[in-house]
Amino acid sequence: MRRRRRRHGSVQARPRRDRRTRWAQGWVRLRRWLAGVLALAALGALGAGIHLLFDAQRFPLRGVRVTGSLATLTPAEVRAALEPAWRGQGFFTVDVAAVRRAAESLDWVRRAQVRRLWPDRLEVRIEERVPVARWGTDALLDAQGVRFATAGHRVPDGLPRLDGPEGSERQVLARWRDWAGRLAAIGLHPVRLRLDARRAWHLVLADGMRLEVGRKEAGARLARFLAAWPRVAAAQGGRRAEYADLRYSNGFAVHWRRNANDGQEKT
Repeated sequence: MRRRRRRHGSVQARPRRDRRTRWAQGWVRLRRWLAGVLALAALGALGAGIHLLFDAQRFPLRGVRVTGSLATLTPAEVRAALEPAWRGQGFFTVDVAAVRRAAESLDWVRRAQVRRLWPDRLEVRIEERVPVARWGTDALLDAQGVRFATAGHRVPDGLPRLDGPEGSERQVLARWRDWAGRLAAIGLHPVRLRLDARRAWHLVLADGMRLEVGRKEAGARLARFLAAWPRVAAAQGGRRAEYADLRYSNGFAVHWRRNANDGQEKT
């Protein structure tokens, strides 16, 4: 009798455990289904939100604010150049890199930074090129030796005139900075420096005197001239030199002009 009761009890317990197991499994499936539905709903809402954000009609750009220290360009000029890059674009869809490239395509712009201003503006900060010299007949050089066009703008007075073959801008500017300082130290003021196609150097001073430096050992030739010139000029009693030829191995030759009626004299 005892064995039968135990068997009977074990038989009765199995259905209850089976029901609990099926209920737990069903709950797990329900939770998974609900999670999937919620995930799909969230994705749908996210997609709708993204569509709204990138709709240029709902968030249109309405203008550009130009900032920076502008000495040559005007804000109106910059805005006119930028308009094709942003007009018709949305606040979130506008290509700020394209706007920056449009700004930097202007000759007088060295660098531009672009950022969005909520809710419907762009801010473009401009860093202008500062010309330090004229280049050739109608171009300029900035402090980095980059050549750019005047683009019809007024050029500051007093800039030196530099010239040279294509691609020599940085070399000529570096040479100018070196030689201009050394000449100024003895009271001579250069206004022009040219590197010709044969790679020979030519200087012109403020009083019209020309220095023919040549190609080889240009730095050493100029140093020799600078060391001797104060004594040479003092010995001439104020006569003006027409030009000096530095292309000698052991010195230089000077052509002097006595006055407006006399010819040249070479020493």
